Amino acid sequence: MPSKRNLADLDARAYRFARRSMSIAFFIGFVVSTTVSAGLVCERVRVGSACLAIVIDLCVLGVAAVAMVFTSRPLHVAFVDVDNPENAIRLRFAVLSIFQVLGAATGIALVHETLIHSGVDALRWMIESPPQLINDAVAVTGVLIAIRACASRQVRLNQMIQMLGILTVYGATRHLWHADHAPFPFKLSIQDLVVSQVLTAATGLVALRHVAFG
Repeated sequence: MPSKRNLADLDARAYRFARRSMSIAFFIGFVVSTTVSAGLVCERVRVGSACLAIVIDLCVLGVAAVAMVFTSRPLHVAFVDVDNPENAIRLRFAVLSIFQVLGAATGIALVHETLIHSGVDALRWMIESPPQLINDAVAVTGVLIAIRACASRQVRLNQMIQMLGILTVYGATRHLWHADHAPFPFKLSIQDLVVSQVLTAATGLVALRHVAFG
């Protein structure tokens, strides 16, 4: 039987690990959402430039790759001595998902609040309304799901299918989410750019895993 001191040390280590994990989850959600949302704003400013879209897609992929490394840390570290490690891992997954969502929401809000208060007259045609938040939410959610799907030892096909399902529904309702009234036509719609960001991140992460681990 472990002594009370050993149990106290174990609890302290588990607490520190849990707190660090929640901070990392929040930071991942924040950085990914800020990159994705800022990229969509830039693409809106350039009315759907294909060249800019490629650059931003690669930037999102780079951020997603770094996030995947942090997300792939072993899930069992803080729970090796509990009675029900599987239940503990599921609980940790749920808690970290909540913190990741909070970080993502904070990043999206920061980008849009910055745009709203920018005061640039040339950008007044950019409409900040709920449909724009849907565009950002779909893009960020898709990228985060791709990161989570590729962070395990094997790519989780069920999560990839979930991501494709979200994109399918989004694509079928794309006419509801275009709010900007640009002075000239968009070369690529924001909805096309959202799908491009998510698919580039997903395929890129799968390719990186294949190169790294075979």
